[in-house]
Amino acid sequence: MPSREAYEKLARDRLVVGDLFAYDVPVVTIMTKGRAYGRISRAVVEKGVALPELTLGQARFVATTAGKGHLFLALWSDDNRYTEPHIAGCVRACVAAASRHGIPLIAVPILGGKREGPGLLHAMERGIEEAVDQLDAADRRVPEVVFVTDMQLA
Repeated sequence: MPSREAYEKLARDRLVVGDLFAYDVPVVTIMTKGRAYGRISRAVVEKGVALPELTLGQARFVATTAGKGHLFLALWSDDNRYTEPHIAGCVRACVAAASRHGIPLIAVPILGGKREGPGLLHAMERGIEEAVDQLDAADRRVPEVVFVTDMQLA
């Protein structure tokens, strides 16, 4: 397993500054039980999209048009914390869901918010590696993943 620093470097290599919603399939972080939380999920609700009811760490693709849609991720419950295993598991779930639906690329916001998220990039990258290992073993296609932020990171 690569070091934390190696995961951090790999994550920063896939990091882009831009608009999450400019991608065909953005990951939309929500709370469990289909509740909006944060700027990303509120933006989707304002467009009239219903949030699916998911359990913590679950990801589900909802198509909006041919080849486009939202990959919803239940990142929060009422009392969970941003632990490295939780963040890695959430990214792994997104990559697996994208693979199941034949989605070639997903755009993932930095998980953990603007304060904690940059310090958890290594865990996000580890989640991709874990998903790749599982998908390769099952002979399934691995989607491309970009991490998207609307701010410059140090």
